[in-house]
Amino acid sequence: MNGYAIAVVALSAAYLATFVPATRAARRGDPAGRLLGYAVGAVGIVLAAVLNLVALLLFGLRCDESCNENLVPSARTPGWMHTIHAWQWDAQLGVALAALVLGLAAVVLLRLRRESVAAAAAVVAAVLVTVWAVVVVPVT
Repeated sequence: MNGYAIAVVALSAAYLATFVPATRAARRGDPAGRLLGYAVGAVGIVLAAVLNLVALLLFGLRCDESCNENLVPSARTPGWMHTIHAWQWDAQLGVALAALVLGLAAVVLLRLRRESVAAAAAVVAAVLVTVWAVVVVPVT
């Protein structure tokens, strides 16, 4: 993994390490825990939105004249990043979007006092962000 992927994974872990305990505190009736959950959730939503912008940028700039489709067979390079119609382009965009939706759902569920489900949504969102970082970032 490169430095960018490590940073994304670290932010995802920090999000989980803060949001999940905040939901537990909110479940016990602690207003500070609920407020912390809202704050961390808001930061998570902003970061997931940035992740979506990066995913959309990568999707839009897939590859240029260096795409394998434009090269003679002897000059082609391996990997999906060099294939303009690879299914992974759509998948990376879908993973980023799902992470954003789940991050939003976590905050809404916390507001609706569904703390356990909010924590579960946050865990799945963080896993999706980590998957995106590990699969997409090292090859860009």
